[in-house]
Amino acid sequence: MLVRHIDAGPYEGLAKEELPAQLCAFTHGVMQAWANHRPGHYDLVHSHYWLSGHVGWLAADRWGVPLVHAMHTMAKVKNAALAEGDTSRRPG
Repeated sequence: MLVRHIDAGPYEGLAKEELPAQLCAFTHGVMQAWANHRPGHYDLVHSHYWLSGHVGWLAADRWGVPLVHAMHTMAKVKNAALAEGDTSRRPG
């Protein structure tokens, strides 16, 4: 298994709401990593969060490989399990 780290944006200081602004930098980093390899180098793309899922979908389509997406958090599920008095999370 090969796992790639992609630099995209600052290492700290970003609020969750600011992450979508890093999608272009992240997409560029993913495509840059791919450009250095022969076709067929990657067997699949794996993503965790809805933002990386967007980039993963693009990469998987471009590379002709499957996308495996494993959501690790979903606001709808978290909101359904809130304790009394807790506030709900926005979708995303």
